Amino acid sequence: VEALKPTFGRILWVDDEVDLLRPHLMLLRSTGYTVDATMNGQDALELLSTHSYDLVLLDEQMPGLRGIEVLERVRSVSPRLPVVMVTKSEEDSTMHEAIGRRADDYIVKPTSPRQVLSVVTRILAGPALQHEQISRDFSRRFGELREMLASASSWTDWASLYSE
Repeated sequence: VEALKPTFGRILWVDDEVDLLRPHLMLLRSTGYTVDATMNGQDALELLSTHSYDLVLLDEQMPGLRGIEVLERVRSVSPRLPVVMVTKSEEDSTMHEAIGRRADDYIVKPTSPRQVLSVVTRILAGPALQHEQISRDFSRRFGELREMLASASSWTDWASLYSE
C-alpha cells in the first residue's frame, strides 16, 4: 500500500510561459503541493473566484492583464492571500511597484525549481516549521534539565540549577 503524500497547500501559478516551468511544477507537486497553472491574468482571476488557493505565483509580463493588475485585483478581494511575483524584469521600478502593492516576495527569472520551492516553503510552511523547531528546542532543554535534576545530589546542586 502506497503511503499518501501530505498536501502542503494549493498554489496557482500564472505565467504565459508555463511550458518552461515544468521542472518547477514537478518539484512543487512531488514535494506535496497542489499546483494549478494558467497562462493569463483573466483566467487566473476566474480560478481565484471559484477555487481556494494558499499562494499565487504571478508573472508580471503577460499578454492581456499585467501581473501588477492581477495583483491589485487579488488584493482587493483576498488581502491576505500570499502573492509572489516571478518575472524577467530586473528593473527597480517594477520591483518597487510590486512590493508597494503588497507582493509577498519577488523572484527574478530565470529561477531554479529549488529557489521557487524555498520561497513557497518559507511563506506556506515557515510558521509551522518554526513552531516545530521551537518545540524540539524546548523538549531538548527540558530533557537536559530533567537529567541534571535527577543527578543533583545536594541542596547546592539544586539551587545552582534553579538559578540558571
